[in-house]
Amino acid sequence: MRNPVRPDDVPGRAIAAEIGEHLRHSMGIERELPPVLQSLLDRLRAAEDRSRQ
Repeated sequence: MRNPVRPDDVPGRAIAAEIGEHLRHSMGIERELPPVLQSLLDRLRAAEDRSRQ
């Protein structure tokens, strides 16, 4: 079996980001999130970064 792609791998994240961008574009969703949601996502990313260290 080939090495599975983990979502936390850099290439996996890039692929996921690209898929998300295409979905947002095809669904007509604006790129900007409401400030509350953006703040929550920023906190989640920071927590993920701290857990990897």
